[in-house]
Amino acid sequence: MVRLRPARVMCIGALATVLACTLMWRSAARYDAADAEDLLLSGEGDGEAGGAAFRERLARAVRREEQATAAAAVRVSALRLGSRRSSSSSSSSSSSSSSLAAAAAAAASADKRHWAALLAGRRRRAVGGGGGRDGGGWHTEEQQHHTMGARVGGEELREHDEHFWGSTLWVRESGPDAAAARCTVLLLHGAAFDSDTWARTTETLAFLAKHGRRGENGGGGGGGAACGGAGWRAVAVDLPGHGHSAALRGPQATLARGEAGRAAWLSALIAFLRLRRPVLVAPSMSGAWALPLVARRPDLLAGFVPVAPVGAAALRHTQPALEQAALRRLPVLAVWGSKDRRGAPTELLAALPWAQRLEIDGAPHPAYLAPFTTRFHAALGAFLDALPPPDS
Repeated sequence: MVRLRPARVMCIGALATVLACTLMWRSAARYDAADAEDLLLSGEGDGEAGGAAFRERLARAVRREEQATAAAAVRVSALRLGSRRSSSSSSSSSSSSSSLAAAAAAAASADKRHWAALLAGRRRRAVGGGGGRDGGGWHTEEQQHHTMGARVGGEELREHDEHFWGSTLWVRESGPDAAAARCTVLLLHGAAFDSDTWARTTETLAFLAKHGRRGENGGGGGGGAACGGAGWRAVAVDLPGHGHSAALRGPQATLARGEAGRAAWLSALIAFLRLRRPVLVAPSMSGAWALPLVARRPDLLAGFVPVAPVGAAALRHTQPALEQAALRRLPVLAVWGSKDRRGAPTELLAALPWAQRLEIDGAPHPAYLAPFTTRFHAALGAFLDALPPPDS
C-alpha cells in the first residue's frame, strides 16, 4: 500500500479546490449577455401571457442551476473519497475535502435561494400588475430599506437605498413622486463621481424640479403643460460599485460584463423605479451603461443626453428595422467641452447624425461642472422644453 506524504496530500487538496472553484465559475458564466438580451430586452415579460412564459423560462434556469451545483458537489465528494482511499493518514485532506463539499453545498443552497427569489419576485410583479412594455425586467421589487430627506437648492431632496438586482442601490431624487410625475429625467454619472454630483455639486436635481414647475403657466413642449403641471421628476443613481451602491455579485455581475447585460440592468432599473419613459443623461463612463440600452430599446426613453460618453461602439449593435426606426425618432442632445482632451465624440456623432450638438466653450471633460453648470442647465432645459408629450 502506497502512503502519500503530507505534501502530496496538500497538493491533492489544492487541486480539488481549484477544480471546485472552476466548476462553480463555469456554472455562473452560463448567465451571459445572450441570456440578458433574450430574457430582458425582448419584451417577453410583457402582459399576462408573456409573464407566464418568462416564469417558465426562469423556472428552467433554476433547475439547470440546481443540477450544475449538485454535480459540482458530487465531484468534490468523489475527490474526497479518492483522497481517503489513497492514504490512511490523510486527515488534513479529509478535512479540506469536507470543507470543499460544505462550500459546494452552501453554493448550491445560495443559488437555489437566489433563483427562487427571482422567480417569486417575477410572480409578485405579474400578480400585482404594472405591466406594459416598460414593465419587463429581471429583478425583484423588494422593500425600501432607508430614506433620508434634505433641502438642496430650495427643493426637497429624497435619498434612499433599494435592494435591486441582488445588491444595494443608492437613489437621490427631487420633484414629484412616481405616482404624480408624468415627465422624468434619469441621471447617471462618470467614473470619478456619483449621484451626489447632480444633487449637491451642480444642484441639477433641484434645477429640474423648478424648471418643470415653471412650465405650469405656459411654456414649451414637454417641460410645460405636457407634464401636467407637476414638473419633472429628477432621479440620480449611484451605479454599481460607485458611491453608496454595492457592486453586483454572482450571476448579475456576470451579466453586467457585457453590453446586453448592462442594457438589461438599466432597462430593469427604469421599470423598478417606475420611470415613465425618462430622458436619460449619461456622462463619460456611464455611456457604457446607457448606449447599449439606446441601441437596443430606444422606445424606453423620451430623450437622450450623452455628455462626452464612452462606449459609442455599442451603437453598432445590429438592430431589426423597427428598432432602427425607433432610434432615429429618439431626440438626442450631444454635449462635450471644447477643452476635453479626448476631443469631440466623433464616433457618437457619426452614429447619431440627427443629434443636436452643444460644445461648451472652455469646458473640460465633465462639461457640466462649475463654472459651466449654468450653460449646461440652460441647454438641458431648452432640450426638455422642446420634447413632445411623453405619451406621443
